[in-house]
Amino acid sequence: MNRLKYLLLIVVLIGSKASASPFWCGGDDRFTDHPLDYDKIGAELKSSPSLPELYQSIRTRFLSHVTDIDKQFEENVLIARGLLDDLLDPRSPVFLRHVPFRWRDLKFHGIANDCTITAETVQAQKPGLAAVYAALETVNLAGRQANLPDIDGSVAAIRGNWEETRAWLLEDGLPQWPWEMKVNEKLLDTDPGSPTPRTQYLFLRPSLGLNLSYPRQEDADIVPTGALEVFGRIWYRDSYKKHWGIALLTDIDSDNGAGIGFSFRWNGYWAGFVQHADDRPASLYVGIDLYGLFHSDADRSALANEFIDDLSPSVKGLRSGAD
Repeated sequence: MNRLKYLLLIVVLIGSKASASPFWCGGDDRFTDHPLDYDKIGAELKSSPSLPELYQSIRTRFLSHVTDIDKQFEENVLIARGLLDDLLDPRSPVFLRHVPFRWRDLKFHGIANDCTITAETVQAQKPGLAAVYAALETVNLAGRQANLPDIDGSVAAIRGNWEETRAWLLEDGLPQWPWEMKVNEKLLDTDPGSPTPRTQYLFLRPSLGLNLSYPRQEDADIVPTGALEVFGRIWYRDSYKKHWGIALLTDIDSDNGAGIGFSFRWNGYWAGFVQHADDRPASLYVGIDLYGLFHSDADRSALANEFIDDLSPSVKGLRSGAD
């Protein structure tokens, strides 16, 4: 009889230990009532028709939750934030991918490699790590709701559009000064599925050049001058290597003073027609764009990538199951 009692006690102890085993070791011991747990926000996520909006919602909730977490857990927070940002960045290989989260991938970031630490202990003593797991597990579960064939097609379209954006900003389009980027960002829809603009504004674009006047043969003159394309617009043709455009132009030189007129652009070539005050003759302005003198290719790349990064967190509008 005593042996039977001992056997029963051992079975109970083994059973209780198994049920208390943490989930990273295959047990049932999980985080309880975590604000980022799928059970907490699952119903809210299910009502969203857009996979990027699902991920953005989780990212926003995550950032809000981790604001009060101690500095010692900052590394864990940065891990999850980086992974969530990758999900929303069309340049990332895991863009809109619900990669299954594995606890063991983070075991070196704050948890011992054994099964003795309970989920409750981790949630209480390592809240940064708990938030990482809860957020990424929720992302994984939310991603399973998506219509994957539709997502694959849309991802291809979005990446194609972003390649065009790269060609516009980095490779083939007319380089933009930082203040011109501020103006031209209004042309871009934050929906990454929208086409890249086929037009571009010019704003306070500086140049140095020559004013050529030829009212009469004996009065022909060439005068060094500086100019600004105050405001204008170009339109791209066929590709971002070809464009034409027009802008309001103002210049000033030592002989004729200030003048106002128009500039005309055709691919890489441009010139202006300027009228000066009083009886001074109109002149042809031929200038050198100063962008290349002040910005290297690396500068242009940094400006463009910063511009794209500003758009990336705003990815939205891709509808899973859209027609």
